[in-house]
Amino acid sequence: MNTFKPFIAAVMLCLLPALSAAAQSAGDLQQNLDKSLSVTITDQPIRDVFDRLQRESGVKFVLDPDTFERLPWGEQTRLRISLKNITLRNALSPMLAPQCLQWTVEGAAIRVSPNEALFRMGRRASYEELQLLAKLATGKLNTPAGDNAAKIEALPDALRTLTQTPDLDLAVNLRQTREKSAAFERGFAALPCSPAAFLDALCGSEYAWYLNGQTLVVLPRKEQIERQLQQTVTLRYQNEKLSAVLLDLTRKARVPLSIEPGVMQLLPAETRSNFSLVMTDASIAQALEVISGSTGLKFTATDVGLSVETGKSAAANNAAERPRSAWMLQMDLDLGSGAQPVRITVRAEELPADLRDAIEARKNAYIQQLRDALVTDPTAPIDNGEIVPDDEDGGH
Repeated sequence: MNTFKPFIAAVMLCLLPALSAAAQSAGDLQQNLDKSLSVTITDQPIRDVFDRLQRESGVKFVLDPDTFERLPWGEQTRLRISLKNITLRNALSPMLAPQCLQWTVEGAAIRVSPNEALFRMGRRASYEELQLLAKLATGKLNTPAGDNAAKIEALPDALRTLTQTPDLDLAVNLRQTREKSAAFERGFAALPCSPAAFLDALCGSEYAWYLNGQTLVVLPRKEQIERQLQQTVTLRYQNEKLSAVLLDLTRKARVPLSIEPGVMQLLPAETRSNFSLVMTDASIAQALEVISGSTGLKFTATDVGLSVETGKSAAANNAAERPRSAWMLQMDLDLGSGAQPVRITVRAEELPADLRDAIEARKNAYIQQLRDALVTDPTAPIDNGEIVPDDEDGGH
């Protein structure tokens, strides 16, 4: 044991500077977020804007690929900002809101990505849609007058006036009158707030909303999750852990992942730890279908996320890890036309399950027969797995 102490100490000494640097980087980020900043950038491509902010503030920015996939002109989307003696911590949210973007801290960097309303569209927004989403996110909606029925009646016009969109339509797909009434009561209780916050409150955990042109669509959350799984992606996983692949796919879809306990252990170890998948311009749902076909796992969209359960063939796949049966079946194939018969050998695991079970049962019966005979008479001769009778009346 003492022999290894200097080595362990050396390893720890090597790790400490790395851990310290990581902690220092995260600490530097927080400090830089709280520094006052003054900068004006006029009509520049989005990547150039954040490169400039990074140089001015020392804050590292990472632009999520979805940012370019959702904005009207991708990387050529242009921004203008004007910051005067304000910290980035206080400036980022109002600066990003008109572009329907959000920011999150990831270690020592800030990740910029589409907000939920922009992401839920499931495609690139038009310039007009982006403007409308921005008004929904930044405007202030007050409580309409009257009882609940009157408020519901007045709501579409209030939204049209606030967003300056005369043709704005609110398409609500709530199943029951009672459920619809409860949803609107929940939404009205959140007022005054932005129209986007009102819609979030109205939807609660059972529904979701997204913008399509000038229509605000409200639909069951399960259907929205299925829409998000239709997002097109290009994938390249090489010898990855299957669990990491599933987590990355659901992260791309922004869908919570729920794995049934013990499911992954039903798969062969090689599948769990060395999974490869390469797909170009395919939907996440299609990627899951491929994974299901190769693993037997079953993926189900629910109103809370994506559920991973045991498929019918998962247990069968696990059989590949079990020791092979210690017997083989030999048979002669008659090829006809005067050709010599061909003797072939088939392993037990190559046979259909019902036939294999029947042969196993017959084999076990022979073994029991041998056991009974040898216990009775250890000198009994055996030929080809059968007890050879000593005389016409004896034996088994």
